[in-house]
Amino acid sequence: MKKKMGILGKLFWFSNAKKIDLQTNSNLVVHQILANGDLKDIKRLFSLYPKTVIKKEFLRAKKGMYHPAVLHFCADLLGVKIINPKKYIKNVYGN
Repeated sequence: MKKKMGILGKLFWFSNAKKIDLQTNSNLVVHQILANGDLKDIKRLFSLYPKTVIKKEFLRAKKGMYHPAVLHFCADLLGVKIINPKKYIKNVYGN
């Protein structure tokens, strides 16, 4: 995939965004943008990947990535039902 992340690189502060391969790292890219991006970033995500790929990667849970409200927004946006929210939700309350 030759597409570049461009402005989305700001969401990958922990790595060199230019070295992230959008094809092999689609799970990382999808979760990082959905969990930490704003609406413009999410719109850009849909220009990088088809909805089917985004949905597939979203369902491959990344533990501790999402705040509860963000998780439910993403699930509604993608039209999926989250069976086990604990796989996704950050421990924001210290429990």
